[in-house]
Amino acid sequence: MKDFGKLFRSQLYSLTCEKKVLGLMLLLLTVIGYFLTVISAGELFFFDENAYGFEDISASMLLGMNAANYGGIAAMYVFIAVTVFFTRDFTDKTVNYEIMNGHDRKAVFLSRAAAAVFLAVVGGAVMFVVLPVITTIQYGWGSSITFGTIALRVTLVLILFVRVSAEIVLVSTLVKRTSFALIAGVIAYLAGIMMNEFEGARHIITELSLMRLLSFQSFSLTHLDNTAELFFVDTMKASTAAAVALGNLSAAAVMIYISCRLFCRSDLE
Repeated sequence: MKDFGKLFRSQLYSLTCEKKVLGLMLLLLTVIGYFLTVISAGELFFFDENAYGFEDISASMLLGMNAANYGGIAAMYVFIAVTVFFTRDFTDKTVNYEIMNGHDRKAVFLSRAAAAVFLAVVGGAVMFVVLPVITTIQYGWGSSITFGTIALRVTLVLILFVRVSAEIVLVSTLVKRTSFALIAGVIAYLAGIMMNEFEGARHIITELSLMRLLSFQSFSLTHLDNTAELFFVDTMKASTAAAVALGNLSAAAVMIYISCRLFCRSDLE
């Protein structure tokens, strides 16, 4: 494992070399997310500014309404970016060259796995920050939801992304091809939707799902002048939040361990 630090820094440097591609994908998904936001507010092309009848539309209101959409867009970014990043060295045989040059197999694998987790967390965090910043500049923050509530949920989602990146690492280690890994990821996503229809699995899947983590209970207050305000409240218990975080991190650790064992035992192609 003495090579881990050097190899990890090399992987981080390779990420900077792909900053144009990652940035373009970030921009594209941000534009998509923004239009989903203005559509939900009834303001596409700036028609009907107060579609919901509320006195003021604010960034916190839009965030409470669209948090799950933001999370879905961030998850899409994480899925594509991490899959392409992790599998490319299998495709161009860089992994083979490093091993043949005497680098420890565990270090070769874990440096890439750590970089994949780093990309998932940082990329996911950036995706969550960009859209609220844009809408805050446009509308102001408001008071529909507290910053602490959003910070807790986003932290849990970023921990979920650690598990998602570990899943991608496991699948990519098995198939070793970008296209196969992307297809396998889509199939796994669809399988998760189908499993959610079964009562036995529904509770576990729901508690660990992106939609559950980014859903809030809401209520509105109507004033005497017929203006209204929308508020979102956090009903997640501390024990649930801790269980979600621990469950995701534990699952990620197990998948990284299995992936590492598979990688160390596999033959070079």
